[in-house]
Amino acid sequence: MDLNNYARASDHFARQRNNNSTDCSFIEKHCSTAEKVFRNELPNGVEVVCEIKHRQKRSFSQDEISEMIMDYTENRLTTKEISSKFACSRQTISNVLRRNGVTVSKVLLSNDQADEAVRIYESGFTLVQVGVKLGVSRDTIQRALIRHGVQIRSQY
Repeated sequence: MDLNNYARASDHFARQRNNNSTDCSFIEKHCSTAEKVFRNELPNGVEVVCEIKHRQKRSFSQDEISEMIMDYTENRLTTKEISSKFACSRQTISNVLRRNGVTVSKVLLSNDQADEAVRIYESGFTLVQVGVKLGVSRDTIQRALIRHGVQIRSQY
């Protein structure tokens, strides 16, 4: 692809964005290998402004849904583990489970884990850092700290 096609595609994309349109067929046709090509073809000082990715709505077969439900309810896998298995987001798994009548619970820390979270947080670590250390999300840490009466510091 040459620089002229890139310029035409960029202009087309800008017009489509201004019109709130989702038609990106021109860009897909002319820029499908843009990231690979531009590193070699663009002159020094010119950089790629954006990378276009389309998210497709993921649909699952009834067998896959049954497997998800079994993994969550009987095999006790987390939504994160199931999402890795099916190559989708945790939220997608949660949505599928809820739509099929499964109650998706929030992760709760044991008393020992919560005590450890309090100790780490009060030593100056952020919610995210504590979550990484304990292998849970920032929100899980925040819920545990609030339950234990800890004042949450401002993020700023």
